[in-house]
This record gives sequence, structure tokens and C-alpha cells, in this order.
Amino acid sequence: MSKLNEHTIADLLDFEMDEDEMSIPSGSEFSDQEEDEENFFRLNIAMTYLRYPQLRMYWSSVEGIKIPFIADNMTNNRFEEIKRNLHFASDEERIKGDGYWRVHPVLDILHQTFHEANDNSEHQAIDEMMIPFKGRNSLKQSQK
Repeated sequence: MSKLNEHTIADLLDFEMDEDEMSIPSGSEFSDQEEDEENFFRLNIAMTYLRYPQLRMYWSSVEGIKIPFIADNMTNNRFEEIKRNLHFASDEERIKGDGYWRVHPVLDILHQTFHEANDNSEHQAIDEMMIPFKGRNSLKQSQK
């Protein structure tokens, strides 16, 4: 089975910050940007397993609510800073009419990886499931 190159998505990251935000003092907890990027993705995956209504609850001072794996790996402020400044495509790469233009580079990598891992065998089943959704989304497709 093919494995996603761990540096492929990291190579796509483009932190577009102001000059003031980019000046992170060396030796501070925020100075190792590459390690922070990897931790950011790890923490996001961990957060999908335990959902809290508010993001700050993962860093709560209440011991029963705080998740040490998340709180000990990155501060809440750093997590928010990365989340706010994380870009996979620049504004110059915008495609009119394409609502997914911001994440196309990631989708392309995932598409390529899934095709490489595809094992067309005769013992394969494909199932389809409808997921109820009552919100509004301009990218949602309706069946006629």
C-alpha cells in the first residue's frame, strides 16, 4: 500500500503573516515552525476523536476537561495563530467559481495518493450513504 509522503503537505504550507507576526524570537516556544506545523496536524487529527463544543476547552485549566496530549504539545495561542495563518494556496491562484480553490493542492495530493493505494480486486464493494444536512452550503449538490 502506498504511503503519503509526510513532507508533501508540509511543503504546501504557506504562512502569509505580517512582518510583525513573522518575527518570532529564537529560543521561544514558537521558534520551531516546522515542528509546530506537524504538531498542528497531529492535534487536529486527535481533536476529531474527542469533540468539544469550543476549541479552548482542550486547554482548559479544569483537569477533567483538559486533554494533556493536546495541551502539552502546543499552546492554545500558537494553535490559534497557525489556524488563522495557514494557507495552501495564495490569492493569486484563485479560480473563479471554484469554492474549493483554497484547498485544491491538498485535494490533489490526496487524490493522487488514493489512486496509488487503489487495489482493484474482484472482491471489492462500494456502498453509498446519504448524510442528512439541514444547513446551508453553496457547494452542496442536490439530487434531482
